[in-house]
Amino acid sequence: MKCGKPREETTARWHLQTSTAPRCLLAHVVKRNVHILGDDSHSVRLFNEVGQVNAIIDIRKLLLFCVAILMITPALSVARIETPRTIRVPQDFATIQEAINNASEGDTVYVSAGTYYEHLIVNKTISLVGENNTTTIIDGSNGGTVVRITANDVNVSDFKLQNSGWAWERSGVEIQCANNCRIENNVLFHTCHNIRLNYSRDCIVVGNRIDHITPMAYGIRLTESVNCTVTNNFVSKNIGGIVFENSSSCMVFGNDVTENSDGIRLYSSSSNNEVFANNVYANDYCGMIYPVPSMPPPLGNAVFHNNFVGNNKSFIIQSGGNAWDNGVEGNCWTDYAGADLDHNGIGDTPHSLEMGKDRYPLMGPFSEFSFQSNEKTYTAATVCNSNITNFSFETANNESKIEFDVNSTTNVTGFCRIAVPTELMNRPFTVLVDDNVGSNATLKALQETSSLTRTSLYFSYTPGPHKIVLVSGFVPSSFWDAFLIPILLVGSAIGACLVIIVFRRKLRARHAS
Repeated sequence: MKCGKPREETTARWHLQTSTAPRCLLAHVVKRNVHILGDDSHSVRLFNEVGQVNAIIDIRKLLLFCVAILMITPALSVARIETPRTIRVPQDFATIQEAINNASEGDTVYVSAGTYYEHLIVNKTISLVGENNTTTIIDGSNGGTVVRITANDVNVSDFKLQNSGWAWERSGVEIQCANNCRIENNVLFHTCHNIRLNYSRDCIVVGNRIDHITPMAYGIRLTESVNCTVTNNFVSKNIGGIVFENSSSCMVFGNDVTENSDGIRLYSSSSNNEVFANNVYANDYCGMIYPVPSMPPPLGNAVFHNNFVGNNKSFIIQSGGNAWDNGVEGNCWTDYAGADLDHNGIGDTPHSLEMGKDRYPLMGPFSEFSFQSNEKTYTAATVCNSNITNFSFETANNESKIEFDVNSTTNVTGFCRIAVPTELMNRPFTVLVDDNVGSNATLKALQETSSLTRTSLYFSYTPGPHKIVLVSGFVPSSFWDAFLIPILLVGSAIGACLVIIVFRRKLRARHAS
């Protein structure tokens, strides 16, 4: 059998040849019978041995083209990012829902004063802002939920929301399966579930006022929600003021809860929540804690620093395993009958509850005051059996002072337990009552409850109105910034110089020897 004539190899041998001589070979790569040859000139000719391709490429133009593409591409990307807009109602759109429908992610829908009869669906990340919460009204006409939120990162603020009608599924504001939403500074009137969080997390409900003529269902209800915060709200005339249902790791603090059937209610498997620094007063019950059959009971909740004052009855508690103090201080109870013989503002015996006890009941209402110093915010906490007004803080002449007025309406000796930040105030302390030192007040430090960040003090005074001034000598933090740090830097520099001098002397001595 004869073999035919070997077929000529038609695989191209590719060369990069410069248009100028001499040529300096830079690379010779062989891959799949393709040869690429190049040099260091500015233009090259691309051809194969049989003349199938013939082209001249200017490397400088190619590089300039690539650089231009790299510069233009980010600019095009930036151009595609839309600047958030403010859409106005009724100037841009007649209805709020129409404005929401035409908004893009990140836009603000600003609603001017007026009454809008709507049921809103907020299904995109926007801020919905009213002109103010008395004259910017969204009215549900008793036909259902007024505002329903189904998107993350939605803010709703400065509205009056009213008339959802009475039915279990109707709310003033409902957050449904959404995270990081904020409901702030709204007034809710005649809405069944006023503010309701369902299956949501990391939401904040702050500064809202919930008040009715006749009791509605629930003030603020957290259902199957996690890590949410409810603070500085006024909640009145509901069946339940603030309600946890199967919710966990939430914080409820700084709220006024009054004239409800139940002040604060935890039920079903709500766990690991913190309820502190709330004023719960003039309710039928302080609250309820109870399990639901076939579900785990509420466990691991911490309730402390609350003022349960003037309620008709205490808590209905059908589940244990919750803490009624923070290990140092508990709550203020109207019906606590114990004494404070050691004069520290804490009852000497626990306050017994239906299932559990407050080990450290407070002998007066708890209050917390915020103030500014050196562009930072600090707080001072008090337990006092007198009303406190006109609280202030100042620094002058290497002294720091807290001033406030107290007024007792009874003939009982007044007292104040106060915790102050050690960063601003530290020993020695002096208390002045009506500008007199020690004439009608006693002061002592409470070592057992002081810490590195706070110093606790206790003092008493005669009945009646007084001006209290708490004074401490201190070194202002600006001193450390202005003097100590430069001194340390200079000292470090001097030390470094001394080390260098000693090292050089030793070196010279070694060479000399």
